[in-house]
Amino acid sequence: MKKLFKLLLCALCVALVLTCFAACGKTYSVTFNAGENDGYVVTVKKGSKALPPAVECADGVYVEGWYDNEQRTGEKFDFDKEITEDVTLWAKFASTVFKASYDLNYPDCQNPSTVDFTKDGDVTLASAPLRVGYRFLGWSDGSEIYAAGSVYDVSESPLKDVVFSARWETATVSVEFLDDTGYAFDTKVLPYGSDVICPAVAPHTYSWCYELSGWDVYEDELECVTEDMTLNAVYTYLETEPSLFDFELNEDKKGYTLTGVVGELPDEVALPAYFNNLPVTTIGCEAIMYESFTKLHIPSTYRTVNPIGIYQCRQMETLEIEEGLERLEAVSIASAYVLKNVTLPASLNYFGENTFYRCYELGVGNLQVAEGNGHFMMKDNGKWLSNLGGDRLYWANFSKLGASVVIGEEITYLHSGLFCDDNLLESITINCDLEFLGVGTFYNTPELNSVALNGSIEYIFGFTDVFNDDFYTWLTPLEKEQIMYYGAFESCGAENYVLPDGVKYIGPAVFGGFCEPESLSLPSTLEKIADDFIGSGKTPVITMRDGGSNAYFDVGQALIAKGAAADGGDRLIKFARVGEEKYAVPASVSEVVPFAFAYANVKWVDFSSSNVTELPAGCFYGSYVEKITLSSKITRLLSDGLPEFDGIPMWARIECYGEYPAVFTCENLSVIENYQGLTELGNGMFLATGLTSFDIGENMVLGQSCFFGCKKLEELNVAEGHPTLSSEDGVLFDKNKQVLLMYPAAKQGLTYTVPASVVEVADCAFQNNAYLTSVDFADDSACVSVGASSFESIATLKTITLPATLTNIGVSAFFGNTALEKLVFLSGEMPAVADDYGENNWFKYQPESENPDEGAPARFYSDVTIVFPEGRFRNYFDALYAIAPEIAAALDDSKQPKYDFVFDSKGGSQIASVNGFAALTRPVPARDGYFFWGWYLTDGTVSGGVWGEEASFPFWYEGEGTGVTLYARWETERKQDGLSVETGWDFSEQKTVTVSQSGIYYFRFTASASGKLASDANDVPLISAELEAAGAEYRVWVMLFSDESMENLVSRSNRTVK
Repeated sequence: MKKLFKLLLCALCVALVLTCFAACGKTYSVTFNAGENDGYVVTVKKGSKALPPAVECADGVYVEGWYDNEQRTGEKFDFDKEITEDVTLWAKFASTVFKASYDLNYPDCQNPSTVDFTKDGDVTLASAPLRVGYRFLGWSDGSEIYAAGSVYDVSESPLKDVVFSARWETATVSVEFLDDTGYAFDTKVLPYGSDVICPAVAPHTYSWCYELSGWDVYEDELECVTEDMTLNAVYTYLETEPSLFDFELNEDKKGYTLTGVVGELPDEVALPAYFNNLPVTTIGCEAIMYESFTKLHIPSTYRTVNPIGIYQCRQMETLEIEEGLERLEAVSIASAYVLKNVTLPASLNYFGENTFYRCYELGVGNLQVAEGNGHFMMKDNGKWLSNLGGDRLYWANFSKLGASVVIGEEITYLHSGLFCDDNLLESITINCDLEFLGVGTFYNTPELNSVALNGSIEYIFGFTDVFNDDFYTWLTPLEKEQIMYYGAFESCGAENYVLPDGVKYIGPAVFGGFCEPESLSLPSTLEKIADDFIGSGKTPVITMRDGGSNAYFDVGQALIAKGAAADGGDRLIKFARVGEEKYAVPASVSEVVPFAFAYANVKWVDFSSSNVTELPAGCFYGSYVEKITLSSKITRLLSDGLPEFDGIPMWARIECYGEYPAVFTCENLSVIENYQGLTELGNGMFLATGLTSFDIGENMVLGQSCFFGCKKLEELNVAEGHPTLSSEDGVLFDKNKQVLLMYPAAKQGLTYTVPASVVEVADCAFQNNAYLTSVDFADDSACVSVGASSFESIATLKTITLPATLTNIGVSAFFGNTALEKLVFLSGEMPAVADDYGENNWFKYQPESENPDEGAPARFYSDVTIVFPEGRFRNYFDALYAIAPEIAAALDDSKQPKYDFVFDSKGGSQIASVNGFAALTRPVPARDGYFFWGWYLTDGTVSGGVWGEEASFPFWYEGEGTGVTLYARWETERKQDGLSVETGWDFSEQKTVTVSQSGIYYFRFTASASGKLASDANDVPLISAELEAAGAEYRVWVMLFSDESMENLVSRSNRTVK
């Protein structure tokens, strides 16, 4: 050690020397070595003892002894021994040992053991002691507090014994309260051993349908708490009453599917999570439709929403989906027009096509994806819903994308229907390579005027492609049935399309609907194109790049598929030019597809060199053609045979009800050449064409309504040997002239007498003739029937005289004859008039509308006189009045006797008397506290309650005198006979109604709730308007049948207000 001591004061040294010299005899020297410097020497007289010097040591060091060897070993030098020789001694130093003890500072405690320490060794403090109800703060040496187990540095404090005192504070416990998300919404610090009082309310993500029911501990665990706790809130799900829904057990019998709504739902709906103690896992197809709630909650038990699961809920603003839902299938949520708020859960792994179809407000609202979803994300600040890689786009935010959209090269997939109904889209540029453009990708984008397809695309899908086993393999059968399978560009506003190189296939209705392209450029890579790839409307200019031909197609004046006809010839799909003078169908063509020349702007089409044998339905529909030259090989002009979908004739996804003749609505067509080889004319053939004459060969079979609407047609001539038809002076009859089939619209002549042999005037027979002013029948006419629209819209017709044999008049028989002045009936009984579906159009005309966007209602003629046989006024009046009072008013009543009809209201409001041949209308008086039961000939108030027969209106008086009094009958209960709105039966599921005559019957009911009235499965009309409010009275009608064989057509069971 460095200089561990200092010598004694000089005085002490001098004293020792003097003492030695004072002694007598020999002396010895004693050398003391106590440090690094030279030792100190002391002289001692022989026989005397040496005294050890006092050495001042550093703190914590003392002289343990003196040794006679430098190694300081062996026995210590004994200073009681006499000095007999010179001695050299070395000092040996040692550290001082101190005590570190503990004081826990509370009674009856056991302190930690005391430990020794020296200046060279630090003290490791005792571990934290335990004391019930207290928290240990540390060990204190009187100046500072040290943590348990820490090292006490002795060099930092004076070297001495030390007592470490425990420092305490009263203990507390911390209790955290977590909500459904795991967030600690409240923390309480309580004294040790306290009882925990939990919050009465806990927040929840969906607080409107979840209520706090407790915490995830037993109650006794909340008593005398001695340690920190974390408590999770437990909630009760406040589901909407399950009885308002229908459920079906799933095939696995482990859960249920919600299949329908059977009651009135509240404004906020929380779908039931369990039914019959099993989880509800699925919202079925068409389960929730046309409901008026504003908020819908799907709980965590649900895994799937099937197609059309939530549909036409037009007031739904918020859709809440808990974690657990995995699949939103195609069109699962659609037509929720004001839906604004949806968060897709992290559990979702399937987002089907057309999900959120026509949810217009979602673009300006808030679609989000929950954190942690491993499949989807919102891309580009909410413009797209995409996969996590960002290269597959599933949903487009129209509002954020705006009018011009560019899809970058990184994209590999676009969801079918991605831009469906985007009314903002004006320009689309696709720079990426795609395997396909799906069905409905750009359906109904009327403002889209620019389409740039810069990447490669192999398939462009339309309509029925979703049912092709090679396409859309990921869709479930139910999804295929419900997906919005429009053509990719159906009803798109763009006029010019350049399909990129690489396109192999174009599907049905790809350019269907209101899509009317001006030009279409096809790539030479094209291998297949659907016959109905384009609608029946405007014909575009179609071209094919790289020479206009490939192994599959020729694209010259027409798009022709090589070798695609059934006989191996070519198949003409679509005329492909505009403004052509003539098109000669090539000899290679043996088949023409429907609508191939629809709306074609070509003057002359010549089939004479082709191998075509028939013209299909709609072939020349709406064409501007002026001349058609057939070939001797063409024997049939068809009106049917269009491909069907679900039993419905379809073309380019348009339902084609009725007939579509091969040649019709071709107003410019005036010449048909080389047609004598025809053997079959389909129904409606040559309808509304410009033909002036036509010769019907003896082998031609005509369908119904051929040549109708041909306003320029002057004559129809039938070959002598025709088995079923004949003609006379250009008028068409059946073989025996018993049925007058057609009087040509342009046949000249002011008058015409129907031959006596005619038994029936066919439907539309004289329709639209431009010259006739008078039509009558031969005096010995056998005619019993004039058909529907038989004399319709003859603008010059003033007089019609009908034969005495007539018994039936068809619907709209005299419609549109604005010049008609006189209608003469010769039959003793008014002929029966066919039911005109409530419109009574047989005696009206159609005025022009002042607003071209709105049609004007049909009106009755004015200044028309109806002549009838003498003495038959009432017969004709009753019959005509039943059709329409306006028609009966045309009868001359000047020769009819007049009567006074007096109405005694018997305490009700006064009703004015009427003078006339009959009381035409039934007046209804009012009386407080009573119900009107009708007018009677006997005053029951004075005849003991006997009222006699009720008067029916129009009421004809047949008694004596010049007048009659009718008496009002009043009762305290409403009359119910179902014959009028006022006397309709009270609506009740328990009521049994028996009718003796088929007809319209009325019902009344007071709504118990707002909503809609549900008709039965037969769709019998009851009411179309929504019920505005509970407590309001509504009046409805239904057609009932008295014939038992028809009783299944109408059923009143299960009619409910929902």
